[in-house]
Amino acid sequence: MALAFVLPILLQALPGNVSDSLRLNGDTGNQIQNSIHIAINPTDRSNFLATSADFRSGNPALGHYASFDGGKSIAVDGTLNLSGYRYAQWPSVDFDGFGHAYIVGLHSTYGNAIMVHITRNGGRSFLPPLTVHKVVGEFASSPFVAVDQRTSGTHARSIYITYGTSDLITRQTVMLVHSRTGGVSWSTPIVVDSLPYDRGYAQSHAVGPNGELYVSWIHGKSVYLRASTDGGNTFGPRRVLGAIAPIQNVMPPTAFPCWSYTRTAVDRSAGRYRGRVHVCWASIIGGSTDIFATYSDDGGANWSTPQIVNDGRSNYQFMQDIDVDEFGTTYCSWLDRRNAPHKHECFASVSYDGGTTWSSNRLVSDTSNDPGPTTMMGAYCGIAASQGRAFATWVDYRSGTQDAYCAALQTDLEYAPDTIRASTGGTITMPVRAGSAHRGATYFLLASFGTNAGYPVGTSTFFLDIDPLMALSAGAPNSAMFSKTLGTLDAQGFASPAPSFVAPPSVLTPLVGRSISFGYLLFRGTNIIYGSNPVTVGVVN
Repeated sequence: MALAFVLPILLQALPGNVSDSLRLNGDTGNQIQNSIHIAINPTDRSNFLATSADFRSGNPALGHYASFDGGKSIAVDGTLNLSGYRYAQWPSVDFDGFGHAYIVGLHSTYGNAIMVHITRNGGRSFLPPLTVHKVVGEFASSPFVAVDQRTSGTHARSIYITYGTSDLITRQTVMLVHSRTGGVSWSTPIVVDSLPYDRGYAQSHAVGPNGELYVSWIHGKSVYLRASTDGGNTFGPRRVLGAIAPIQNVMPPTAFPCWSYTRTAVDRSAGRYRGRVHVCWASIIGGSTDIFATYSDDGGANWSTPQIVNDGRSNYQFMQDIDVDEFGTTYCSWLDRRNAPHKHECFASVSYDGGTTWSSNRLVSDTSNDPGPTTMMGAYCGIAASQGRAFATWVDYRSGTQDAYCAALQTDLEYAPDTIRASTGGTITMPVRAGSAHRGATYFLLASFGTNAGYPVGTSTFFLDIDPLMALSAGAPNSAMFSKTLGTLDAQGFASPAPSFVAPPSVLTPLVGRSISFGYLLFRGTNIIYGSNPVTVGVVN
């Protein structure tokens, strides 16, 4: 399988690494954006939709920020209709299996209404907002949306919203509403659990590969979960996942309040950990906080011993999120003060074995953010993963105010250097980690002088330009220059040993000032099933 086979396929198809940081909100004022959430379109991995509590008009509204080029730019940016209410907060977003997205928030004046904003074109435009449920006589908080992305089957396409209610004195309740009609109509509220009042709900939920629904939350000094196998109509017993010392106040020396909450994800891949449920949270340990994660393989009945994800243990780690991509790779991101007690950065970690072990942490943000005397910085930040890449979000202060930012963390193809030196030559080793869902597939690493917006190959998309360097790499796999570039993925979905590009000065010197991009294709037989995200290395003297 070399030049004679691969290049004609690519020609017929024509008619990790951390990306640059991207500012999501495009306003030019000094208003703030925080409480950021993000989702990736399962029908188009180049399309993500993010949301935040956006104060550009004074009172907060639900911001919306859409990218259609894989996070290189934001194409559509604005705030959503308040629908007669004074403000809206607690934004969250998710896609269904047809590429329709749902932004949910709590609209308030003197009452509270959970509302949904629907887009059927990836975030280019939105339908008029719809009322999901009006909360009367109680305090409402933290609505959160997750969608069953199956396109067929019992309860497929169900939209689930959990939220908390409380009388602020005696009781607090985790509630659920669901829609089987694409958000047009909604169920009456269903009680997931009711407990004595304890200052917070901090709930989240996720949907499994067969429509299972898992709702987790924090109460007192424990993390809990209940599961439903009938589309959220009824729930099984309350399970204890682990102990927690929750954050419920400021984290000195900063002045903004912060709370612990759970985030939930389920492996819906075809990999070896399909169906595994993940929950993460932040807990106080001594004079700092850490990010904990646990998992269950039996529908939430039993849980692994919670382990700490962050490898920097000083100061505070908080505002975490977790997601699993289609390959079975698990991602966790959070805000982290390991490098300065009053400044936060966004860090992330990756697990290729279903949360059993976590990678060395990676710095995602490119600034250290000092919130100064602010007394409000939102409630959470999000991460969304798809096909070997995840977008992590954070509250950024580089402009002197709070802005919503994100960057992409790539895991399906990694490399160490940003540049390779022509004067000495060198080797670029690129670990291929396609995930256990692709175990046994054939991989073929290719090189090019450039990338593009993507073109179809087989059932996937590829981003490398078809040029003389691609022809060279396609025609010389497993050669001295293109070492181990063609082979079979192991049981983890890894190329072992990792492919590498080996170039002497004579090859690199004419390329000074140019870049070399790499990407790989996966095959089952002669069918291309995946084209990786590209990585790019600059050639310098």
